[in-house]
Amino acid sequence: MIKILKVDQTYAWDKEFLQKYRISRMFGVYIFDSAVVVHAAELAGSCECHFVESQPEYPDTLSDKDREEMFDRILEADIQTPGVAYYHVSDVKQMVPFRRGFFPPKGKSGVVSIRGGWSRKSMSNWDEEGRRTELIEEALEWSRQNSV
Repeated sequence: MIKILKVDQTYAWDKEFLQKYRISRMFGVYIFDSAVVVHAAELAGSCECHFVESQPEYPDTLSDKDREEMFDRILEADIQTPGVAYYHVSDVKQMVPFRRGFFPPKGKSGVVSIRGGWSRKSMSNWDEEGRRTELIEEALEWSRQNSV
C-alpha cells in the first residue's frame, strides 16, 4: 500500500531562516510503498521513500510577502534534495499515524496511508521496472496535487 511519510527535519534547516518566518517545524514529505522492502548494504530492511516536498509549520499571521518569500526559499532547497531516501522499516513502523493534510504530533514523525483508487495497488505487484516507476510517478503527481 502506498503511504505518506512526514519526517521532522527541522534540525537540518538554517536557524535564522526558521526564526525569520517563525517556522516551528519543517517536515520532509515522502511517499513509499509499504509492501516493498529494500536491503541497502545492510541486513535491516528499508523503505524506499520518494521525496515530494518540504512542509513548514508556521503561524497564519505571516504576511503574503513573507509567505511567498519563505516558500520560494523552500523550493530552492527542495530542488537540491535527493529524490530518494531510505528509512528502516522498524523506524517507519514506530512513527505515529496522522491525518492527511495535517502534521504529526509535536516531537514526532508520522505516516499515513493514501486511500482509494490506484493507491491500493502495491508497486511490488509489478514485475517490470518501467511500470513500477510509472506508479511512483503517479503517486508523486497525486501527492503534489492533494493536501498531504
